[in-house]
Amino acid sequence: MEKINYAIRFHKRGIKLESELFLEMSQNGSRKRLATRLFVRPEQWDKHKQQVVRHPLSEEYNYYLMQYRLRLEQREMYLWRLGKEPSIEEVIHADEIGGALRSQSFLHYAHKCLKEALWKESTKQNRRVTLSYWEEIMADKAFSDIEESDVKLFLRHLSEDKHLSNNTIAKHLRHLKIFANMAVRDDLWPRKENPFERVHMKIENSPRPHLDVAELFKLESLASKERLPWLDAFLFCVYSGLRYSDFISLSDSNLHYENTGACWLSLRMKKTAYFLRLPLHALFEGKALRILKKYENDLAGFFAIPDNATLNRYLKKMAKNVGIQTNISFHTARHSLQPFFCNRASR
Repeated sequence: MEKINYAIRFHKRGIKLESELFLEMSQNGSRKRLATRLFVRPEQWDKHKQQVVRHPLSEEYNYYLMQYRLRLEQREMYLWRLGKEPSIEEVIHADEIGGALRSQSFLHYAHKCLKEALWKESTKQNRRVTLSYWEEIMADKAFSDIEESDVKLFLRHLSEDKHLSNNTIAKHLRHLKIFANMAVRDDLWPRKENPFERVHMKIENSPRPHLDVAELFKLESLASKERLPWLDAFLFCVYSGLRYSDFISLSDSNLHYENTGACWLSLRMKKTAYFLRLPLHALFEGKALRILKKYENDLAGFFAIPDNATLNRYLKKMAKNVGIQTNISFHTARHSLQPFFCNRASR
């Protein structure tokens, strides 16, 4: 029996259509394709390197594919060491490696995934919060002990005890489903026994909070009286429409000055990977550019603002002090851009 060959395959359905990546196993002329449930466009797949490129989640996708392939290769190696000549089907269905782990707690496994995954630190922090809520109600329950009723009990806990909104609860459920699917991938749970797959929540469409002109003026007035870098960072994002993740990635290399006094901000957005070029000298009559000049001697320090959660606490406390009714967060800055322009146009 020959050794099994492994490869990631992409089968293009159309020029612009997304297609699923498959892990192909071949041996003695027979082939088997395993679904990865990862979908990319043709231009996001490098056939020769067998890697996802130019995709917002390239690192996460490539890490997942590497682990998927490595797990099967380790399983095959284990069977060879037992003196067997494993076939493709035997490798797929072998459970010697994962069987000993099935009695471990879901919480322990999830924390292990958090430690090893290549997720952004902000993503890891969000999922740590989810796991802390899970621990409050489920402690260290093992995979084999978790039932659909437990998942629904957890959701009620978030609603009745934590008083979280529907969409926030749905977000925490989505986080748990990610860990559950990783456990299925690692053969700790048969897919049909995964209780998270049988629980669903609908996302409610709700208006995103944004500042009106009067509220924005209050913040500008406060920023003119006190030197508050985090508030200036918030206002910069109002004037430019940037997300928190984009702002903290900035450096002076993103700024391009012209002899005319114009200043362009160029960056590739973290979330979408789109390239953005903004005329800071023209937006909001150059207010964003004036903020940069305020910190021109320490731009690196200005861009190194605290973490998002800390900033949101600062903003909520400040909003209360100056009489702003909007439920403000740092992301509110991004959604305050369009209403401001609309109000100015109507004046």
